[in-house]
Amino acid sequence: MKSIPFYVVFALLIVGCDVRCDVKVGGAGANPRKLDLKKPQKDAEAVVTAYFQALATNGYAEAVANIGPQAFQKMSREQWIQAQQDFSSKRGSYLNHKFKRRTVRLKVGTSDTTTTVTVECQVTYSKHTDTETFSLLKGPTDGDFKIVGHKLDFPP
Repeated sequence: MKSIPFYVVFALLIVGCDVRCDVKVGGAGANPRKLDLKKPQKDAEAVVTAYFQALATNGYAEAVANIGPQAFQKMSREQWIQAQQDFSSKRGSYLNHKFKRRTVRLKVGTSDTTTTVTVECQVTYSKHTDTETFSLLKGPTDGDFKIVGHKLDFPP
């Protein structure tokens, strides 16, 4: 099997291309594993979609379940729920979202891998349209991605 230079794999990870490539992991005699960049994107998109579906029904407690503890450094869960209720009165009801850009980043250690996905969405509310960017993180022992950052370009 022909090896792919590290800088090519690194460039693909930064760009977040929809590419499947073989990367040799491990030492001599190790079995190569496929590095699938589409799976983390799809998994992260599913979390963002679940987040918006919860907001659509005013299920703020369900929406907050998609957010990781790292996001609550400056604001408690209860404050976040209250802020979402306040935003909802200004921006209106959630109508839909469309994914625009995605970036996948892998932090590979000697014993584990952490995956970060950044997802940009065009979101339409009944009174407001915005571009929202989500940062999602999945650690080596996490079952699903969690939202750890959320930026609104034009907050209501």
